[in-house]
This record gives sequence, structure tokens and C-alpha cells, in this order.
Amino acid sequence: LSPVTLCCVTLAVWLCCGAHTEASVLNLKRFIGCAVREFTFQARKPGCGGLHITTDACWGRCETWE
Repeated sequence: LSPVTLCCVTLAVWLCCGAHTEASVLNLKRFIGCAVREFTFQARKPGCGGLHITTDACWGRCETWE
């Protein structure tokens, strides 16, 4: 694994597995890397049914390849 990937995975696990909310907010304010996570939304158009779309989304200072 690349160092960037390892950092993102470590941060994601830490945020999801018991980090206190206040500590998470403070650490995210100082976070200078790129966090990639799955994001789901519903696309809607008048007259059509909704379509759930799942994609990866980047948060932070990300390069296009991340």
C-alpha cells in the first residue's frame, strides 16, 4: 500500500471506530491530507423515478488520482 492510502485507511478506521466526536472535529480541522469515502445520493428528475447512485468522494486536499 502507498503511504497516502495507508493514511486514508487509518484515518477512516480511527474516525469510525470509537473516536470521540470533539476530538474528531478538532483533528479534521487540522487534517491536511485526502480522505476518500463512499458517498450515496438519489438522483431525481421530474416525471422519472429516483436512481440511487453510489460513488467515491474525496474530502480535503486531494489530487485527481486519489
